[in-house]
Order: sequence, then C-alpha cells, then structure tokens
Amino acid sequence: MGVLRCAPTGSATAIPACAEWTELNTDIFNDARAMRRAMCCWIGQFDPSSVAIGAWQPLPTTGGCAGSTWQVTVQIINDCEPC
Repeated sequence: MGVLRCAPTGSATAIPACAEWTELNTDIFNDARAMRRAMCCWIGQFDPSSVAIGAWQPLPTTGGCAGSTWQVTVQIINDCEPC
C-alpha cells in the first residue's frame, strides 16, 4: 500500500522553504502511521500466520510527488469456483 503527496516545488526564483519540507516530512510519517493502523484493522480478518508485513519505504521525491509504501503480503486460499 502507499501514499503519495504533492511535494513543495518553489518557483523559478525561489526554492521551497525549510518549513515546507518539514511539513511534508511530518505528513509522510503521519501517513505511515495511518497505513500501520489500517493494516492492524485489516489483518484481523485473516489468520495471523498468513500475513507478512514487510518494510516501510519512503519514496524519492520525483515529478512533484513524495510519499511512502508499505509492503503487505497475504496468503489466501485459491478456492475459485469454475466459470
């Protein structure tokens, strides 16, 4: 799962202020906390041994966006009925 946000870009004559980068950093860590809470609520629907929570990774700031991802792997029973 992941979250992307708009990153400060500044203008042709001024770079983004330190406070803008600090706010973005705080928002990215708050997003990580929200993803963790969502996982904790969602995992309760599965056998705990079938869920693997991977690493949280910040994403590089590119294209005016920044954010992070958190890998979650869930093993499910492939019990599809015939079409």
